Amino acid sequence: MKVKLKMNCFKFHLACSQKLEEKEKEGFEGYYKPENKEQLEVDLLTHIAKGFAPDNLIDISNYCNFLWNLNEDAIEKALKIFRKEQKKRCQK
Repeated sequence: MKVKLKMNCFKFHLACSQKLEEKEKEGFEGYYKPENKEQLEVDLLTHIAKGFAPDNLIDISNYCNFLWNLNEDAIEKALKIFRKEQKKRCQK
């Protein structure tokens, strides 16, 4: 991955993390519970309907993150990729 793309991903990650930290301090939770999946989907669609202002894009991304992580297959796939990448780095 090129440096510019890595930096863009890192900046976006920081923005998403900061927003989630703020929301946790306000008491937001439950995003990891499968029983909240339907509400998370509704919230995602609500945010998409609001448009694509930078701050709203962070919210949209965070809702996508929540929903993606509720999918066990996606989690397993991500872990396999992560372990493979870690193994490559250790071999260098």
